[in-house]
Amino acid sequence: MGCTKIDGNRDHGSIEITRRDRLFRTVQFRLTGDAIFIDHFLIHFGDGTSQELVVGGRLSPEGRESFVEFPDNHGALESVEFWYFKENWDHHPSVSLYGGRLPDAAEESSAGEP
Repeated sequence: MGCTKIDGNRDHGSIEITRRDRLFRTVQFRLTGDAIFIDHFLIHFGDGTSQELVVGGRLSPEGRESFVEFPDNHGALESVEFWYFKENWDHHPSVSLYGGRLPDAAEESSAGEP
């Protein structure tokens, strides 16, 4: 859905969602490079609402953590902001955002058919 590199000069980053034409039920953050201490995420939806996720922990490239499942009544995801602690990294981290899509209406209607 999108990604960003963390350069260590700031304590805040954001990811603009590249596929706004799809609805997602879950988001998952994956890291490459060094581990990073994330304070919190703020997920912005197309209807103007936001959902905050307090993490308060270190995320590592080895972990694949799904942070949230949200109701489908918010509309498309617009962007995700996150706050982290600046550190001296050997390999600057990258944060990638993945989403679990809502099933298409056609898939839902055929799923219950024999």
